[in-house]
Amino acid sequence: MTTKGQVMLKQIFSLVAAVVAVNAMAISAHAQPAGTPVLWLDASDASTIQDSAGVNPGGGGFNPADIQQWSDKSDSGYVFQGGIGGKAAPGLDTNPTWNGSSQNGLPGIEFRRLNGLQDAGNPAGLPVGADARRVFFTGRAADTAGTGGGIHQYFSYGADSTNGDWNNMFFFDGGGSSTAFRNYFSGKNLDLVSPNADSVTAGTPVIIEFSYDGDKQGEWYINGVLDSSPTIDTPLITTLTTVRVGREGGQQSDVDILELLVYNEANNGTADREA
Repeated sequence: MTTKGQVMLKQIFSLVAAVVAVNAMAISAHAQPAGTPVLWLDASDASTIQDSAGVNPGGGGFNPADIQQWSDKSDSGYVFQGGIGGKAAPGLDTNPTWNGSSQNGLPGIEFRRLNGLQDAGNPAGLPVGADARRVFFTGRAADTAGTGGGIHQYFSYGADSTNGDWNNMFFFDGGGSSTAFRNYFSGKNLDLVSPNADSVTAGTPVIIEFSYDGDKQGEWYINGVLDSSPTIDTPLITTLTTVRVGREGGQQSDVDILELLVYNEANNGTADREA
């Protein structure tokens, strides 16, 4: 039986397969997350994007260099907005740019340096505690250096007084390089990191998949091919605060996002791995 989530995911992979020249079925055969996403950001859906004047892409007077809001398409209802996050050092958030032809004619949101959007309400939905989770990212690390010469955040949450700025952060880590990167998930000292230092190249669009089993095992896939299977010593302790896309509030980032999906597999059950 094909679920709503399976049908939707196949449609999504039809989109992202056009972004990077890969076989969509090879990816969807790897994993079919059960249920529907708890976060879905889609730069190709103009109705979810607004500039500071509230105008959508394609509307009269739309300013692509001043993206103030990007709304979640899932039932969770996250709304990412500009001007409500960041720190005095290195600076408060600035608004990202909408590119109507970021890759193969498909739109993307370009986050540069201090560009960041944050949800003001933190509604329930995203994985917390040690919930099993699966994250899909379509986009690229930009070919300019971020903080530390090569760190490019694209999604984070979990700031609190105990764990600092975040405990659930995804980024490309160049280790000082601005051209070659590895996949990095930071769980506040419980990090699931690919040992492959040059698995992602700056300026090259990719589909990244991350999964965590709710215990100690993670997996990274690049364009449907296993990149690595890192482990941690103890389960994650994820909290649900300060949900952001683009840079983490105290750093800088250079990344283009075409699509971002998060599945809470603790709520949705076991992934269906049918082809």
